[in-house]
Amino acid sequence: MCVIIIKERGQALPPADMLCAAATANPHGFGFATERRSYKGLSFDTFMNRLCEVTPDETCIMHFRLATHGSICAANCHPFTAGGLIFAHNGILPIVPDGDMTDSETALRRVIVPALRRNGYDCPAFARAVQRLCGGSRFAMLYRGRLRLFGSYTRVCGYLCSNDRFTYYMRRYAPSFVAV
Repeated sequence: MCVIIIKERGQALPPADMLCAAATANPHGFGFATERRSYKGLSFDTFMNRLCEVTPDETCIMHFRLATHGSICAANCHPFTAGGLIFAHNGILPIVPDGDMTDSETALRRVIVPALRRNGYDCPAFARAVQRLCGGSRFAMLYRGRLRLFGSYTRVCGYLCSNDRFTYYMRRYAPSFVAV
């Protein structure tokens, strides 16, 4: 299962062993986005090099992909951007993807951005439309400096994560690891 890791404004980047564990568990692509910079691709080394440019004053959505819909390629890595919205998804959506797109990008373009345009980011109608689509999945969105999360998140090493399944690799390679 993919994982989304959130670096909130004011936090340093997550520890490298945490990011390596997320990449080991989800090897089909890596991406991050802030309002100033982004990267999506298949190279974890490039991901890490570009991620180092993110500063503590930026909120950053990171995504580590385990492919379910769409081919394994840079275009299908998250986060996706459309209509000024940065979006990442963890889970499987009840939507038929367009062509080789992921279910996530298809949902963003077909449902989420139209709801944003109709209602605005802070409107309860937008939240209801997104929550109906989200179901048991997890979404992370960043729009005009404001982060919104849908679904349940947990904290690992102080960072919001869409799940903690990747921590198995941290425990395996660093037995003293404690998820806090």
